[in-house]
Formats: sequence, structure tokens, C-alpha cells
Amino acid sequence: MNRFENNILKKILPLLLGLACLGGGIYMKFFEHNGLQETTAVIERIETVYHGTERDDEHDVYVKYTVDGTEYHSRSDYYAEGYEEGKTVRIWYDPSDPGVIHGDSENFGIYVLCVGAVITAAGVVMMLRR
Repeated sequence: MNRFENNILKKILPLLLGLACLGGGIYMKFFEHNGLQETTAVIERIETVYHGTERDDEHDVYVKYTVDGTEYHSRSDYYAEGYEEGKTVRIWYDPSDPGVIHGDSENFGIYVLCVGAVITAAGVVMMLRR
């Protein structure tokens, strides 16, 4: 790879990464829960499934919730700092199969969207610089 190609690649990669983050953030914030119904659930238990450093721990969150008079117990696909047993959280369920749920990743989508906007702006500035 010559110097010119290397320079272009260094300028395009941040732009592509930023656009990917923007797309992911938009999806999480506005489209991830399309067709799903929102309800509240109570956290029954939280299991730590990986013990690395404190920042690397992963958690399985098990919740209970009621849909049309039937109580369900499911594992959420989302964990946030401050989650604790007994806390009420928002979830989304599939109306055709209420046992299938998604956690409250909407706020995380905002963060991804903001990071994507910053990286995209930096990528544009880098593309315009000579």
C-alpha cells in the first residue's frame, strides 16, 4: 500500500466507524422495539457470569412480568448499572410470544448515537484536511 492509499484509509476509517455507530444508535433508539409491546418487570435475580475485572463482569438479569393475566419469567438481554433485585424495569415483549423479551436499551442507543455523531464529525474534518 502506498503512502497516498494509507493516508486515505486513515481518513476514511473514522468516518465509516462513525457512520456505523450512528446507524446502530438510530436503530437502538427508534427501531429496535418496533412491533413489541412495552411493560414493566421486576428483577428477580442477577447472576454474574464472568469474573474478570469489575468492568468486565457480565450479568444475566432474570425478570418476572405479567401479560394478559399470565405471569412470565424470562432472562433479559440488557443490564445497566444500578440494577438490583426487586427493582422495576421497562421491558418490551413480542405480542405473539410474550415469553420473548428485550430490555431497555433505548437510553444506550442515545449514547451510541452521540458517540457516532462525534466520530463522524471528526471523520469529516479529517477528510477535509489536507
